[in-house]
Amino acid sequence: MNLNRTPTEQQLRDLFASCSDAAGNHLLWVNPDGDVRLTCLPEDRTTGQWFDSLGDEVLFRVETYSRGSGYVGSRAAADADHIQGTLKQLLNMWQDYCEAN
Repeated sequence: MNLNRTPTEQQLRDLFASCSDAAGNHLLWVNPDGDVRLTCLPEDRTTGQWFDSLGDEVLFRVETYSRGSGYVGSRAAADADHIQGTLKQLLNMWQDYCEAN
């Protein structure tokens, strides 16, 4: 999913559905090209350590979802309010970034 290419709720649903809530904490972030990523955090790193290791690959991060919280996976993908709210947040953050640069 890319924020430059008119992203859809279905694309975001697919992204959330492709991950397992039981696998670990997940990080929702965007790279400088506008690609939206949902990455399972390695167990040996904190969120801050992981983002620091990526350096310039991360434009901004949106959310960290704790393992077992229900915000990642097929159940989360089926939650229309969750998907709509997250997409709105992503688009607002992207617009703010584009206007500032």
